[in-house]
Amino acid sequence: MTALPGVSFLVPVSNKAPHLPSVLRQISRQTGDFPRQFVFVDDESTDGSLELVRELTADWENTVIYHQRNKGSAGATNACIELADQPYIKFVDADDLIADAATETLLRAIEGSDACLAF
Repeated sequence: MTALPGVSFLVPVSNKAPHLPSVLRQISRQTGDFPRQFVFVDDESTDGSLELVRELTADWENTVIYHQRNKGSAGATNACIELADQPYIKFVDADDLIADAATETLLRAIEGSDACLAF
């Protein structure tokens, strides 16, 4: 089987502390054999979100955590994109839940096609 291309999981974070444990658990449970990068941009959270991301991802490889002054959702998303280093990006809001095989399924769907986007 052909190796799958890498994915940068992009998570803009703004005051989402109650939701972060669930979304981080779902990201970490993504199935498939592909390179991963995890990018979190904290948009000046005031609820401890930044500290929680740091704590819950302390042992994750290839993780980037960036804190910025409040620039809003679009500003945090754009910062995530700038920090991404894999061929594909997967946007994950800090309160999303995703199925365990979601990323692998999308990668397999796009593999060998002319598509540049899968959702």
